[in-house]
Amino acid sequence: MAMKTMLRQLLGLFCFIFLIGFGATPAVLAQPTTRGRVGIDVIHSGEDRVGVMLGASIKDGIAASSRFAIDERSLAEISLVSLDQALGEFPTGSSSAVSVQYRTPVYCKDAKGEWQLYVAAEHSLYIVGRNRIDTIAKEIVAEFSAFRDRQKCY
Repeated sequence: MAMKTMLRQLLGLFCFIFLIGFGATPAVLAQPTTRGRVGIDVIHSGEDRVGVMLGASIKDGIAASSRFAIDERSLAEISLVSLDQALGEFPTGSSSAVSVQYRTPVYCKDAKGEWQLYVAAEHSLYIVGRNRIDTIAKEIVAEFSAFRDRQKCY
């Protein structure tokens, strides 16, 4: 799964470099993808019940959003790794530890005035119980939105 993600990101970077080489502007490359919404990929690793349900709830929240859309080709992503909190052979499925990483491309001009692609990243850790899956999913989508808004060229 990690190799697939890495290859997809490299492909996106090569496409970006190719388009810049032909004179495309980053403003064009950063256009929203679906009906005026910004594409986000949601990637989940883990087989625990709560983590799987959280990943699905995040995707549902993004699909219902007026700002974002699910897009597996996007460099912007929410990456989840989850693990059932119960130790041993018998997971309970009642709560999970979830590591969340937010990544988004940022296109900025460098000191020479040339456009550069940077990938901004941020990390959060959650303990999620079955009864709070939708609440935490909404919080993660809101945090991604705020994280994306904070990315500026300096």
